[in-house]
Amino acid sequence: MSNPFGTQYNPISIFKSIKRIIEARYVETEAIIQHNDLYCHPDFHGEFNCASQNQFCKHVNAKIFAAHECLKEADLLIISLGTAFSYRSKESGKIVSNCHKMPADKFSRELLTLEYLESEFTAILQDLRDFNDSVHVILTVSPIRHWRDNPHMNQVSKSTLIMLTNRFNTMEKLAYFPSYEIVLDELRDYRFYREDMIHLNSTAIDYIWQRFSDYCIDSKSQQIITDLQRLKKQYQHKVLSPESTQYQIHLDSRQAKYDELSEKYNEIDFVDLIQNWTR
Repeated sequence: MSNPFGTQYNPISIFKSIKRIIEARYVETEAIIQHNDLYCHPDFHGEFNCASQNQFCKHVNAKIFAAHECLKEADLLIISLGTAFSYRSKESGKIVSNCHKMPADKFSRELLTLEYLESEFTAILQDLRDFNDSVHVILTVSPIRHWRDNPHMNQVSKSTLIMLTNRFNTMEKLAYFPSYEIVLDELRDYRFYREDMIHLNSTAIDYIWQRFSDYCIDSKSQQIITDLQRLKKQYQHKVLSPESTQYQIHLDSRQAKYDELSEKYNEIDFVDLIQNWTR
């Protein structure tokens, strides 16, 4: 499971989400906001927004329950920290994950201190150990630069996050993967970036993924991933002529590969995988 509440960037929002998942704490209706005729919540991504409050609650609470069940049995939790800057609602006084394009004067922006982050992360780690003592945690700092902070403050923010991870990376069942450092030291040429010169292109992403695979995925699991990626490409193949003989050959080949892998890896829920691939 990946980002069950949508992408989050600051550590406090991430820690709050982990705590909500651990507690299986459903959304409080009083925290739900109606904005531009849609219901939304400051702790959840805009992809959940909808015109019905009941539907919003149903969708979000289903995600919370699924994440709770997933984390209960998880062997690995990867936490990617994006920025030490956060936005705090002036009305509630709480740090939010998403401002939902509300007026800027409703929020205050602040740089989170290392001491505060260390205290909060210590607490959430203890909660995590009490909930699932077998889970291993990998920390990483996102290499994506937050240029809105200006170059200097982006470095201050990233340095704060790196210092935070450094204070914990010697703990048992916790490790640090240097995605930020790999980009800065090994992929520092702009040919590894998209046109905006901020986000990484597919070549860089593939490079980091290979480094990550070598870092923490054994050879057997890497082979499973390779096999599944091939099947995924077949399911995501764009159909130009559904009536053609060539497309029928493609369907037969895809079904044969599905049958082979579902028998080979019978512990994997292929129905759920395919639903995600074709969504």
